[in-house]
Amino acid sequence: MKTLYFAALLVSLPAFAEEAAPGELLSRYWLDEPVTLGATIGLPSHIFSLSGSGTGKDKNLDFSPPQATDLTLTGGYGPFQFSYKLPVPQSAYSRSTYGRVSYTDLSFEFGRDRLAASVYYQNFSGFYTDLSGNTGNFSRVGPAEPDTPVSTPSITAAPDILQRPDIHTRHYGAIAWHSIPLKGEGDQAFKISFHTLYGKPDPGFNLDLVNSVFYDRAQAHADFAFVPASKAATFGNGASLTGVDAHSAGAGLGLATSYVFESSTIFLDGLFLYGGGVQRQLADYVSDHHWRTAYVDNVNLRTGVNYRGDHSQAGFHFWVNTLSSPVGDVRFNSSNLALELSYQRTI
Repeated sequence: MKTLYFAALLVSLPAFAEEAAPGELLSRYWLDEPVTLGATIGLPSHIFSLSGSGTGKDKNLDFSPPQATDLTLTGGYGPFQFSYKLPVPQSAYSRSTYGRVSYTDLSFEFGRDRLAASVYYQNFSGFYTDLSGNTGNFSRVGPAEPDTPVSTPSITAAPDILQRPDIHTRHYGAIAWHSIPLKGEGDQAFKISFHTLYGKPDPGFNLDLVNSVFYDRAQAHADFAFVPASKAATFGNGASLTGVDAHSAGAGLGLATSYVFESSTIFLDGLFLYGGGVQRQLADYVSDHHWRTAYVDNVNLRTGVNYRGDHSQAGFHFWVNTLSSPVGDVRFNSSNLALELSYQRTI
């Protein structure tokens, strides 16, 4: 009986296709909402940094998992979408030089009209740092000044890699966004930024005001002090920091922009939000621990170019998300950034 039912369904699909208007989704004949499937190849960087007092790269330490590429698989139904990241296997050179990494990275998202929201979870184990200061974390909030004047030629030191398999981090939380149109029809820029526009966009420039609220739980812990003995003198009491456990909550404000060319198939998008709030943190040191309430910065930036067909979309994007706050006498920065090439099919 089931075989006959599915055979009848397959036979009826061409009839549906003939009755469907050009560009209309065939799935709407048996589902209330469109179904989307997608994949993204990314070059990610998940970093947490410690910045000591003063300036210069010797006052900064960047810790990152040795991760070169990942694959994100997405599936959605109507306004809901689930994403799961799969790490591309490390090479033998990466494992021997930077150490092994394992992680879980997933999110559940909602987006419709002027509203969008995301619930996320990240768990990483295994990090490394370059003690010669070559990591160059350009996503750090409040970057340190260079060691030498601009007129002095810079000399890049040879890498001095320190593996830290004892370090593990965890992030989970939620963020919600709302838009207010400023220029253009509807909330097109917002919908493009959050991938909730199912049809082709209208040509022209669009600008939307975006506000957000967020909650984030961040944990970073190690079996011994983050700062190695060779760098301890430049970090003061922060040199004995072994862990941070923080609850952050706040709000943000920014802009979503888009420009759609006359063909309606190629368009640019951009999003920038700055947020701030309160963070309740527990800092663990070698010999004691301290509770503290501090101000936390949150920066979200995303920009890229897209191609849209009748039922498919491809894009190339750069994005960054940072949380930054003072922890004792050091500044703790947690950053996610990536270059991503994506493809999504709506059925």
